[in-house]
Amino acid sequence: MWAGLSTKWDGKKGRFQPEEEKRFAYVDENGTFTKEQYEDFKAKNGNEYFTVELKYRDPKTVKNNLCLALMSNNNPPMYVNSDELPTDEKDNQFFVLEMTNKPDKKDPDIFKKIERKIGHYVRTVLKDEFDRIQDEGISDGCRYGIPVPITPEEEQMFQMNQTQTSIRADDAILEILNIIEDRRNWSNWSRGLINTICKGTIPVFLLRKAGGNLDAVRKELQRRGVLRRGESEVISIGGKKHRCYHIQNVPDELKGHIKLEDD
Repeated sequence: MWAGLSTKWDGKKGRFQPEEEKRFAYVDENGTFTKEQYEDFKAKNGNEYFTVELKYRDPKTVKNNLCLALMSNNNPPMYVNSDELPTDEKDNQFFVLEMTNKPDKKDPDIFKKIERKIGHYVRTVLKDEFDRIQDEGISDGCRYGIPVPITPEEEQMFQMNQTQTSIRADDAILEILNIIEDRRNWSNWSRGLINTICKGTIPVFLLRKAGGNLDAVRKELQRRGVLRRGESEVISIGGKKHRCYHIQNVPDELKGHIKLEDD
């Protein structure tokens, strides 16, 4: 598809955006879970023109002909604002689909076969369907050119960004509480860890133990006001350095254990 006009993209917003000159950009195994990525995707879908800046060249304005695809094994696959779940196909910019069918055995030629199949589909079935949408006026009033079905997977993606991340953040708090209260298994290292927590800092590895996406859990705790927004700090615990975030407001579950300097 669009030979020479396709590119792989890391999904991150940067100063230089060469992907904006292309027709198709894809993110293979999304490793970014941020609000910035979500806002950038919306801008790339919704803007009529881009101001593209490339290395060693002056910025220029180009028409937006870009189509984006993001692939991920994570669930949810990307951060979205749970309050912005679309309710109308004419105002929906994400088509979300879960690939559930897996081959019984590995095929070394699978990529070439998929490429040929997609290429044929785009040139024939999809082109005819797109022409029909245009000819019959189905695209009239559509914010993003054509009506985009709101799939169950899309609804789940928006819902999980709210519920799943919130659950993981609660799990992180309970994990910290369990460590503090499990005095029978305290070692010299864990005493140092608990002392660090009680002084108002939480090591990143404790947030990671809660499961889910680390960035999402951290952002949820920051949204609640539990963690201070800003950069982390490297602190020595038991002779080893660990990246930590500062506690801004002690959650109810940990009050009585953690004493902040400002309290």
